[in-house]
Amino acid sequence: MRWRSGQRKKRQKNQLFGIEYQPEIYPLAVSNMFLHGDGKSNTIGGNCFDNITIEKIKNKNPTVGFLNPPYKSEKNDIEEFEFVLNNLDCLEKHGRCVAIIPMSCALAQKGERLRLKEKLLSKHTLKAVFSMPNELFKNSKVGVVTCIMVFEAHIPHPANKKTFFGYFKDDGFYNKK
Repeated sequence: MRWRSGQRKKRQKNQLFGIEYQPEIYPLAVSNMFLHGDGKSNTIGGNCFDNITIEKIKNKNPTVGFLNPPYKSEKNDIEEFEFVLNNLDCLEKHGRCVAIIPMSCALAQKGERLRLKEKLLSKHTLKAVFSMPNELFKNSKVGVVTCIMVFEAHIPHPANKKTFFGYFKDDGFYNKK
């Protein structure tokens, strides 16, 4: 579906929101959006766990959330699932959250990640998991195997619910050395 110019501008102004925590990245994100014709698109510079920021987002009644949370690299870093839970809690009932996170989160069998995964499923429905190519973040400092998880907000995961699992390891692209 192609959007007419007026519809696109209305969506950008009223329906597209973002939060960037890192003060050195925030101006880059806003500049990038401006250069690509998206304007500032309601990008908030701040902490997504801050109650004022959460209320700002919730007051917009969002129905879709996309996130690529920072990946935990040190013991005291915030768990990726905390970001997913936060995003889902901001969405309207039946809203969708799409998050790219380390595969190790999805496969968690013990510890804090398992506790958070169980909390997620007690409150929200896992609709799909897509494995991503191993070298998706090859040129970054991350270098982690990832998956994309899709959740439906505020509907506990039913016991016998079938979840779609997609294997997308080979996306047809290759890396030159």
